[in-house]
Amino acid sequence: MIHTAYHRRVKGELSLVFCENWLIYSYWAAKMHRTEVTSIELYEGPNDPNRTEWNSLENNKMPFAIQNSFIIDEQIKTMTVTQTQRGITNRYNS
Repeated sequence: MIHTAYHRRVKGELSLVFCENWLIYSYWAAKMHRTEVTSIELYEGPNDPNRTEWNSLENNKMPFAIQNSFIIDEQIKTMTVTQTQRGITNRYNS
């Protein structure tokens, strides 16, 4: 067990995606009548600024988890990781 989170009064399906050192999931918060998205990122720790990823194969230290939640206007049915050429995307200019 690396990290736990508890959300009260959640209903419906949970949509989840996990990649590299981050996890994102969405759920319906029944009390507030809205969709919420929670992001969790795993890091080596707050004291080592040069290390931004946690690698379970390198050592047996527990990672430092940063969690944040957001409100979304629409219901989310599925989530996935996208792939782009060279692993980067162009900046959107309006």
